[in-house]
Amino acid sequence: MSARHILNTRFATYFGLMCLALFVASASAHAQSLWQSAAVPVQTMSGTVLVLPEHALLAEHIAGSPDTRISIALEGDYRVYRAQHKGKDHQVHMALDGAPRHLAFDLEAGRFRDILPSLRIEMNDYASFDTIVQQAGGTGGKVYEALGFALIQLPDDLNPAEVAAALGELQSVTRATIQLRGPLYVPM
Repeated sequence: MSARHILNTRFATYFGLMCLALFVASASAHAQSLWQSAAVPVQTMSGTVLVLPEHALLAEHIAGSPDTRISIALEGDYRVYRAQHKGKDHQVHMALDGAPRHLAFDLEAGRFRDILPSLRIEMNDYASFDTIVQQAGGTGGKVYEALGFALIQLPDDLNPAEVAAALGELQSVTRATIQLRGPLYVPM
């Protein structure tokens, strides 16, 4: 292999990575206003959830389905998330000065759930996985190629749903999904 061919290959790889970085940044900035002002329907491995905005206040917002109404209000030192779903009321209080949490309302389970600071992604070729982790702002990850997916760990301050939406637009990523904290199992 000639030195010129190696340089051309490295330049093409570098150029591709720069284009990827610009695309992810552009998609993230464009979607940011949507994520901050509405409950956004997002697909998970177990069904559709409504990802809730972290800093906005919604007086009343119908989202996801005709039988779900989400509202967010400030009450004292808490942000209060309320959902009216299939005739039942649900609520969760989050301390304003507490650790950052990303919440979703699970339409199938009819309850609020925490979004884990990680993503499950499926790719055409996992050779570029480390680059995808860097572009996502991830702190690490692991490929389970035989199982057909990889996991990316994210810092707590990144919204996993925003990152998944940006990664889902990339040609090398066939699917990017958020993960929800599972229910607590208490032995009898």
